[in-house]
Amino acid sequence: MKNCYEYFVILSPKSATGEQDIFLTKLEKIMVDNDVEKVARDDWGKRALAYPIKKQKDARYILYHLKAPAAIIKELERNCRLAEVVLRYLVIRVDKLKPGVAPTELSNKRRGGGDRRGGRDRWKPGGGGSYGGSAARDSRGGPPRSAVIKKDAPADKPTKSKGD
Repeated sequence: MKNCYEYFVILSPKSATGEQDIFLTKLEKIMVDNDVEKVARDDWGKRALAYPIKKQKDARYILYHLKAPAAIIKELERNCRLAEVVLRYLVIRVDKLKPGVAPTELSNKRRGGGDRRGGRDRWKPGGGGSYGGSAARDSRGGPPRSAVIKKDAPADKPTKSKGD
């Protein structure tokens, strides 16, 4: 049974374009030899990375939309692990293929939503959670201000006045 996959490969810009093309041709040959239905190949080109990977700040992005058995995907992953040209790769099994999606058209839903806290606003007064709201609390959500001991005068030592 063939499943639908999005196969994402990030290639090192340090390697020559010829090396990258040789690797991609090798991947596509494996796909053809094993009866993989390649729906689309999107070459996003050279783009900046979100963070450096192996001291590289930019890379070439390639996205494949495939219909293939799981065993072939393992073979493609093995080739990506062994190739020095590949910085990262990612295989995602999807229900339906949607080829032709440009990187700028990816919706916020697809990336997992915008609010990492699940919709709660903890920093707003009265917003709920352990950080929200009481005026008697420190602005960082710490203990009530009345419970804070001042460092200037230790509680266990009496203070001397100038007249003693």
